Amino acid sequence: MTPPPPAPLPSSATAAGSGLARPPLVPTVPPVVAVRPTSARALRHVALGVLAFFAGGILGLPAATRSLAPAAGTAVGVASMALAAAGVVLLLRRWGRSLVAEIELGYTTSRPRTASWWLRNGPKRGRSVVWDLAGLWFLRPSGEVRAAPLPTPHPPGWYASPRDPARLELWTGCQWSGLLGARTDGLLPR
Repeated sequence: MTPPPPAPLPSSATAAGSGLARPPLVPTVPPVVAVRPTSARALRHVALGVLAFFAGGILGLPAATRSLAPAAGTAVGVASMALAAAGVVLLLRRWGRSLVAEIELGYTTSRPRTASWWLRNGPKRGRSVVWDLAGLWFLRPSGEVRAAPLPTPHPPGWYASPRDPARLELWTGCQWSGLLGARTDGLLPR
């Protein structure tokens, strides 16, 4: 059974009364783009990292095997691809942190349909999360408005978790992300 949206949960009222969680506020006027890098720019960096990974595999592996002994060349090529893959993972996490920071401020510069970038304390591996960010301001990195927020009773943000009322969980606008807020990597609201 899927947990219900944030508002009808008794844990939300309990947490709000204790000061643990506040309902996310979407500004009535377009906010200033304050998060750097913006999630749009961080997402472009992810795309470039993926291209670098494949370019390293397509171009680097054959070049390394030609200039070195076959076993050593293969090892160098595989190591460079592993390094590029690790870079993509770090860039993906940076994009996720930028996106969550923007959500906390009531806007976004990128609108993913499905995404998950966390490795622990989130949904099961391999399961992507559906996002509906239409309840937030959609801005260009320059601050220009691309779309005003649509009225929604449950904008994306941190709410008391239906799984653990003492912790915050990120609501994506249409489902619980599984990302719990007792983290120290910048994902908790201040």
